[in-house]
Amino acid sequence: MNSRVLRRFLRDDDGNLIVLFALALVPIITLIGMTVDFSLSSKRKAMLDAYADSASLAAVTPALLSQNDNASITAATNVFNAQASLVTGLTAITLAVTATDSGLSRSVTVKYNTASKMMFGGLVGRSSVPLTGTSVALASVPPNIDFYLLLDNSPSMAIAATTSGINTMVANTPDKCAFACHESDTAPNDYYGLARSLGVTLRMDLLRQATQALMTTAKTTATGNNANEACLGQGVMPSQVVTGRDAQDVASFVAEAAGH
Repeated sequence: MNSRVLRRFLRDDDGNLIVLFALALVPIITLIGMTVDFSLSSKRKAMLDAYADSASLAAVTPALLSQNDNASITAATNVFNAQASLVTGLTAITLAVTATDSGLSRSVTVKYNTASKMMFGGLVGRSSVPLTGTSVALASVPPNIDFYLLLDNSPSMAIAATTSGINTMVANTPDKCAFACHESDTAPNDYYGLARSLGVTLRMDLLRQATQALMTTAKTTATGNNANEACLGQGVMPSQVVTGRDAQDVASFVAEAAGH
């Protein structure tokens, strides 16, 4: 090659873009690979975060709040592991679940540690990206509720509860009496039996219905809150002495309403 040809070759700038592209190809591929790996890692972390949330929430359901801490820990662990096992491209997952009780509240913490495998990590000297996340769920159980009932079993509770009932009793008793309690428990003065045979609603009947409704509401609320069994007591505070079947009826309806 003579000097003229050499000088021409050195002055020729054709094809310089190919050289520049070849030099820039390595960093371009590296950036594309990092973008792909970052997107995959973000997607995997979002999935694991959602699984941690569902696990912590599953551990503070009313059914589990009535049990000890280990039941909540086991439930959260099982829920997380069942879902996390479906995520591919991860290294081994380290899971830590703790439960803490404070009064009527329970806090459950789910924490995981793992790593997302990189497809193009060799270009930057890394094989994985660390992933970690924490989810905390807090729930409380309703407090115990005490019911105190002061029930009137005086003779006035055996009077008809409505105006029509009073009129019925007056019309069917020789002394025009609207009460079904203070006469002796023998014919012809069995006014309690008369009221029952006539289908007259007495005040004590309304009291019974109200007590039964309260007990039903209490049991329904307890069942809905998954509350523990409670001891139910009852009593009657008399204002006067009642004789005959009136006293028996007042005493029996309390036990009936309480479910005993």
